[in-house]
Amino acid sequence: MKRSKRSFLVKTALLLMVAVGLTSCRHADVHDALLRAEALMESDPHAARAVLDSLSDHCSLIPDHFSQKETALYALLKTQADYKCRVRLTSDSLPLIAANYYGNKRKSQYAALAQYYLGCTYKDMRRDLDAIDALLRATTLFSDTTNKYFANSLFELGLLYRQQNMFDSAFVAFRHYRQTNVCHSDSVNISFADYNMGLTALYKGEDSLADSLFLCVKQNTKGSAHMRNDINYQLAKQYLYRKHDAERASEYLEKYMSYAGENSSALLLCAEIQAERHEPMQAYTNYRKCLKNSNDLYLCCTAYKGLSYIAPLLDKTDSARYFMNRYEALLDSIYAQNQHIEIDAIKNNHVIEIHDQQMRTRQARLFFWVSIFVVVLLAAVAILFLLIDRRRKVEKLKYEESLNSLRQQQVEQLAQVEKVTPEAEGYVEEPDAILDVSSDAEAPLEASPFTALQEECIKLYRQQYAASVWPSFFQARKAEIKLEKKLDAAHSEEFMNYLDGLFADTFVSMLDANHKLTKYDLQYCAMVMLDLTTAQMAYCTQATIHSYHCRHGKMKALLSDDWYRIVYGRKKI
Repeated sequence: MKRSKRSFLVKTALLLMVAVGLTSCRHADVHDALLRAEALMESDPHAARAVLDSLSDHCSLIPDHFSQKETALYALLKTQADYKCRVRLTSDSLPLIAANYYGNKRKSQYAALAQYYLGCTYKDMRRDLDAIDALLRATTLFSDTTNKYFANSLFELGLLYRQQNMFDSAFVAFRHYRQTNVCHSDSVNISFADYNMGLTALYKGEDSLADSLFLCVKQNTKGSAHMRNDINYQLAKQYLYRKHDAERASEYLEKYMSYAGENSSALLLCAEIQAERHEPMQAYTNYRKCLKNSNDLYLCCTAYKGLSYIAPLLDKTDSARYFMNRYEALLDSIYAQNQHIEIDAIKNNHVIEIHDQQMRTRQARLFFWVSIFVVVLLAAVAILFLLIDRRRKVEKLKYEESLNSLRQQQVEQLAQVEKVTPEAEGYVEEPDAILDVSSDAEAPLEASPFTALQEECIKLYRQQYAASVWPSFFQARKAEIKLEKKLDAAHSEEFMNYLDGLFADTFVSMLDANHKLTKYDLQYCAMVMLDLTTAQMAYCTQATIHSYHCRHGKMKALLSDDWYRIVYGRKKI
């Protein structure tokens, strides 16, 4: 019993090991097959589809033998292979598996492709609203706009927009497709883009633009021959309905039919041309052929409308009434369908609004951070301005304190002079004594506190002048000063007012000791004390340089000895 039980356990363990090995091998085989199909997809989609079809046995057991990642990749590749092999997609189950797995929250190639092929599936299923939604989402998920599938998404969107009569949006989509890298290096893609842009422009009523684009397609020899021939059909319609030139329209239609043969669209257009050329019997025949060969609602409605006008010309009044009734019935159907299209267009606009809302959210986030940056920058500028203003106020305060200190010293000097001055009654100073004092005045003035005080004031004024804008002002106009030009009246008056304000205290002291000085004399002395050249003086006061050369001698006669030393300095005496 023990031996048999032991052998049973060994056999069970071996079976489990074999099962696990087979499962592991099967997972490895599935993974390798998916990678092989993905590698073949661009070069040989039929071979890739065959590889994926070889996994059909596993597909029925996806939950047991495929991981979630492998399931999503298989669903994406199977949908991609079927679409590339022109197999009509009738179910959205596989692309939805891929789209749900890869999501739409971050940009990645797999997520974008899943949305792209979901849109292509909905387009084959004639669910245009869902197709536009998926394709718009796909354009936001491609990490690189140079990707060819990004361009393909734009192209498919253009076709869907045009099908929904949204011609402006369609033209924009085709134009963006035309500007992608896919069209930069491939003449066939350029031909597709130009053809669809021209067709959309034709529907918009922009005939000249459509003609120029169609001409580009015709000149592009790399494009499809069928597409170049279809342009003849479009031009025939344009010449008939827009330009009312039946003869030219007939020429283009003959070129088209010589290549494409008789189809319902060509027969209808031929009948319209014959009706325009007053050939009722031939038009009647072609209208009937069109009705016999087509079930298209628009073609049948147009054919019945034409028959209702042609029948009376052929004495078929009873038939004319029947044709008119059929035309009205089909027209009501078209009107109802057009209402449905308008509703779909509104829904599509809602989808576009969702996409625009996402873009607005991104823009709002960007605007928020830009606003924060601007606020911080303005705060920094404001702080810098306050610091500069504070520094300027501190310097101004120091200047005022220094000036007040000098004023206080001057007051103290005057008080000391008043104490020393004899004030006794009956005291009369003899004229000879006065003359003797004045004759020896130069010796004690060498160390006069009054002179030293005024020189300190002038030194302070020079510092304020050096920190002002005027030195740089004169430096910038150095050439004008050298050429002896004159400063304009506004700046001249501004500079003189600046001198009056800067030397206000000094001017008061000068006038107390020199009563004959005029305003212009005081301003001249101020410019001398600031070490301005005679050329600068003439430039500021709009006078001649020669007049300032003669001014020195005049001022020596007007100024007292103390003030002459203060203004011109000891070295100039």
